[in-house]
Amino acid sequence: DALVALVDAGSFCIAVAFFGVSLSVVRLRRDFPDLPRPFRLPGGRLIPWLASLGSLSMIAAMLVPGSPAALVWPHEHVVLLVMVAVGAALWFGARAARSGLSESRREYLILGGEEDAA
Repeated sequence: DALVALVDAGSFCIAVAFFGVSLSVVRLRRDFPDLPRPFRLPGGRLIPWLASLGSLSMIAAMLVPGSPAALVWPHEHVVLLVMVAVGAALWFGARAARSGLSESRREYLILGGEEDAA
């Protein structure tokens, strides 16, 4: 039972991550249309929007009680809350390291490319 709770809570986290990534693709294509892209996705902007809607529907299915994919109360909710608490602790614990980075260094670490010397 513990393994099932971990897998189900992990699946929820993966759906949330996929939702964030698909929305990031939408935003990058909107805000930076001229960035080099080594892979051209057929369907243009439609595919990232469909991915966003699909992952959002998976998240909703896991949260709606009575749904076949719903997280089981209380085991899977507790596992999910512990995962969120650990993630939040790591995020806030790394605040000092993040604030010490310049904006150009952050862009380099996230997007790659060339780093400004300044």
